[in-house]
Amino acid sequence: MRGFSINLFSAFYDKRKAFRGNAFVRILSIMKKLEKWPNLFCQMWFHKGKITTSKASVHLIRYYNKSTIFTHMVYCEVPLNEIDEVPLAVSLVTDRDAHANNLLRVMNNEPIDGHKKDFAVCHKGLDFPFYDISIKLVEWLELLNILGVSKVFFYEFNVHPNISRVLQYYTLRGRVEVIPLTLPGTQPTEPKELHDFLMKNYKDQLSQEKLPYNDCFYRNINKFKYIVNLDLDEILIPRKGQTWQELIDKINKNHKNKGQQLPDSYEIQRVISLDKFRSSHENDPRIPSYMYMLQNVYLLNNYTGGPKSVISTERTITVKTHKVERCQKRCVHFKVPEDTAHIVHFRKSCKGSKDTSCTTGISVKNIEIWKYKKDLIKQTTEVLIKLKLI
Repeated sequence: MRGFSINLFSAFYDKRKAFRGNAFVRILSIMKKLEKWPNLFCQMWFHKGKITTSKASVHLIRYYNKSTIFTHMVYCEVPLNEIDEVPLAVSLVTDRDAHANNLLRVMNNEPIDGHKKDFAVCHKGLDFPFYDISIKLVEWLELLNILGVSKVFFYEFNVHPNISRVLQYYTLRGRVEVIPLTLPGTQPTEPKELHDFLMKNYKDQLSQEKLPYNDCFYRNINKFKYIVNLDLDEILIPRKGQTWQELIDKINKNHKNKGQQLPDSYEIQRVISLDKFRSSHENDPRIPSYMYMLQNVYLLNNYTGGPKSVISTERTITVKTHKVERCQKRCVHFKVPEDTAHIVHFRKSCKGSKDTSCTTGISVKNIEIWKYKKDLIKQTTEVLIKLKLI
């Protein structure tokens, strides 16, 4: 566009009930931070060639101020006279009457049966071109299924062939969806260069990962009630009850009984499990050695690293890695008690952790994850044998 450069990624139609009859087109993009934005307009393309123009607003999804590049949301209200029709596509221009040089299809994903499912998990760009984590991945996906997750959405840079086989297996069964991902502009695309670049430019990586998280959120605002952003080394364990559904239902029931608004985010504390905790103890002979999470049952004796959230799709507008960023009106956050649920963060070491307790803390045995042991071992083993990974 004239005067500045912006990398457009995806566009969505948003007419959720919380907006009381209003509808928006939301565009996710990446660009450098600007002190002053030019005027922007959305040219919305409808059936039979009709074009409607609407003034655009811009929201920076902030992370580190020292980042050089940021994820932005550009959004435009759909005019009331067009509100019953979903635009086919949208262009972004700096002048109301300008000829557009960009075009994005507007997505409006609806559930096939008209009903939202409960839980989906979103994972940022997978960058494992040379490191094979396929066995851990199967265990993780099977545990998520036991916990009540209907589908996991992965964004993929580059992955090891065995990881690709696992993802294809679950994709064919409707439990995984993989969205290809590249870095914008002139940033590297070749696997080794890209991997090295992400490691060296960590703050920019954290800033840019807001794009797949928000893209995943908007792909699913009409299909799922709740979204959880998790990494492969994290798992949310209800400490009272068995499933995520039981956890959220109990919290919501308490809020309703008190006449309180239901939360937009359910913040759950994380606890670290270091590989060295396991290495100082013998493996449990009742559990196969390839069951990484079931073998790592020694946790740090305090909570560290900040919470992550179960995110409601009702009123949330933008999300960050760990939490909700913006909502329709004021966001309602609920801190889930530590004795009710926690997220176990499995780590090789304390490298990169700012919390000194990671290196000085004491480990405590916690076998709560073993309540899933029977089904998890059976299901994981069956898949690993089918894929010839063991």
